[in-house]
Amino acid sequence: MNITEIEKLIVSYKSHLRKDRLKDELYKWQLLEKFKGSPDLDASDFATEIKSIDYSNLIFRTGKTVIKQFADGKPIEYRDCLENLFDDNLPLIERIITFESKLTLIYRELYENFGHHHDERTAATFLTFHNPDKYTFYKDSYYKKYCDLVGIPSRKKGEKYVHYLELVDDLIGNYIKKDEELIELFQDIIASNDCYKDPNFKILAQDIMYQMLDKSQPSRTQYWLYAPGEKAVHWDEFYQEGIMALGWDELRDLTEYDGREAIEQDLQKIGNTTKSKRNDTSANDDFRSKIQIGDTIIVKRGKSEILGWGIVQSDYYFDDSRTYYKHCRDVEWKKKGVWKTDHSLVIKTLTDITNYKSENSNFTYYHQALFSIMNETTEDKKNTFKSPLNQILYGPPGTGKTYSTIELAYRAIKGDAAFEEDGYDVAKQWFKNELAKSEDRQLDFITFHQNYSYEDFVMGIKPDLNEGDGLSFNRHEGIFFKICQRALENLKQSSEEGSVVEPTFNEVFDDFIRPLAEDNTPITIQMKSNNHSFKLITINERNLGFEKQGGGTNHTLTLKTIKDLYEGNREYNIQGLGVYYYPLIERLKALARTKSKQVNAIPLKNYVIIIDEINRANISRVFGELITLIEEDKRWGNDHEMEVRLPDGHTKFTVPKNLYIIGTMNTADKSIALLDIALRRRFDFTALYPDSSKVSPNYQTFFESLNEQIIAKKGIDFTIGHSYFMTKNGEELDFVKTMNKKVIPLLSEYFYNAKDNKVVVDLIEKAIAKAGFSHTVVSSAYQLFIQ
Repeated sequence: MNITEIEKLIVSYKSHLRKDRLKDELYKWQLLEKFKGSPDLDASDFATEIKSIDYSNLIFRTGKTVIKQFADGKPIEYRDCLENLFDDNLPLIERIITFESKLTLIYRELYENFGHHHDERTAATFLTFHNPDKYTFYKDSYYKKYCDLVGIPSRKKGEKYVHYLELVDDLIGNYIKKDEELIELFQDIIASNDCYKDPNFKILAQDIMYQMLDKSQPSRTQYWLYAPGEKAVHWDEFYQEGIMALGWDELRDLTEYDGREAIEQDLQKIGNTTKSKRNDTSANDDFRSKIQIGDTIIVKRGKSEILGWGIVQSDYYFDDSRTYYKHCRDVEWKKKGVWKTDHSLVIKTLTDITNYKSENSNFTYYHQALFSIMNETTEDKKNTFKSPLNQILYGPPGTGKTYSTIELAYRAIKGDAAFEEDGYDVAKQWFKNELAKSEDRQLDFITFHQNYSYEDFVMGIKPDLNEGDGLSFNRHEGIFFKICQRALENLKQSSEEGSVVEPTFNEVFDDFIRPLAEDNTPITIQMKSNNHSFKLITINERNLGFEKQGGGTNHTLTLKTIKDLYEGNREYNIQGLGVYYYPLIERLKALARTKSKQVNAIPLKNYVIIIDEINRANISRVFGELITLIEEDKRWGNDHEMEVRLPDGHTKFTVPKNLYIIGTMNTADKSIALLDIALRRRFDFTALYPDSSKVSPNYQTFFESLNEQIIAKKGIDFTIGHSYFMTKNGEELDFVKTMNKKVIPLLSEYFYNAKDNKVVVDLIEKAIAKAGFSHTVVSSAYQLFIQ
């Protein structure tokens, strides 16, 4: 052992201590002062007890997520595992191996494929909180560096922490306790703060290794291009788990291999070949040894797409609890999306691109060019759309109201920059595709009519004639209710960054009901208030049929009611069937807790509902209480958000701030002045009137003259829109057909009952004369009116 190297380490640490006084690391002693002896294995509510501990950064983020999942889903079993880990009567190696193996079995009951992230670092953290006089915190990185420093090999997985504690004891006994200056410095800092006193210097020894070997020796960041499975098939899973992982599961723990040659030999045996396995060997050895904590991982799919990037948070570990891709590292993923590259990416699974030069003259290195692609898309092209949440486009027919809604919807959902780049034709095709979606639709379109009602738009009861069942009445959710729910779900999830969220009702219910739905296997539900139970025996699209313990099959529970109760949109009725709903909901929520997962915030999306011909319905009747809820400051997510209970008496409803309402109004049908004043006050109105600059040049004079006469006789709201006289698809305007099929029928409506259609004839005659057209050019267009 090279004693002089350790002495140098201590000298450096003392110098650092005088300047820094544990500024960034004091939290460890402060946490132990607060949580020493935790968790209390005898706590009456162990789930709350285990979640109340502040683990700070001493456990990886994914590990902390799993702790909560264990606490919520398997608290008793989790406590038993910790009790075994804390049993000092057993050898520590045996305790750690048992801890991990038992947790694997328990976690498989919660999540089939995910790893539990309770490695030696997590076990060390629990042991240290429970008894810091005997144990201390641990990381594989500085353990290995200390082994290198003193010239001894590190141990294999499962034996590392035990070996590390031996090295800690040696450091304390031979160096720390003999250095009075170090002890005096340390105790002076600890005494002046509310800290655990660390009488055996266990945490001090850990701090020396960490600060001198890890923290004080920052290495140059390396950049890696990485494929999470073929065609990035595992990307979503790895992103949620906060890991990167490699396959080649037939290989054992990579730390057990002496070098690349040994890895390649095993790969050849597995593949039953003598051919070179250089690329596969390189990927495994780089993943094991060359990637460092703090390195940047850029994720790719195929040869032309980037999917995101993150920062490596852990050393390599072999997670045998996973069913596949067992070679792992923890990663804090920073960004997720899809970005196209203008060149082919390397094919290999893992490539160190740190020193790759960029072919783009704007960048020195290749990784800088890749980041510019991601940053350009997310920053330069982010949605900067600014528009009123509620607006109505109004004007006479043919002025482009419906046409404009496509542009507005595209800008709201895709962004102004996207529309400027893509243009109207792309937006139009997107509009059609978006409306055709059955799920995750951000756009809806509806045309109002005279019989349209609140029950159609928001919620109501509709009759349903089921074959064999007679007439029944079911709750109907309207188009506005549904798009509000979609927008609200996105808004809530986008504000839950780094949180553990439960799955949706549909995810939980589908999983729960699968035995009955697929195999007709009854599901027994235990009642809460007595020893009785009931069995779910049938399911259809609306109901669950159940059989009471005493027999009988003519009882049903409504799926919609189950969903409302689960989501908190309906209150329990303790009478009648309410006693059967309650235990079922509790069963579903228990299942949801086992399926909860760590998610990063999803991108906030905008949603749009277009209401064409909004003035053709009885607006006050259709909107009801929405008149108040659609106000900007009353939207969910704003300062004065409001929530109402819908007329069914159960469902809670709110309008989210990320929903745009765009209406169109034909002023020839009804004047704005006739609209409900409450509605007018809550909408911004944008006028769209005839624009002669958009008319085919040969007919601009005729168009202007015709409208000037209409305005003089009828008013501007009854003018003829420019869309009737526009050249379309590059074809010459068929003027006679346009007049005969569109303009004259419209004018005849405006001037209905005008004597002998004289008004219409005069309008056209004067416009023709002003434009200098020959009489025969348009004679067929209005000959019926002059005969």
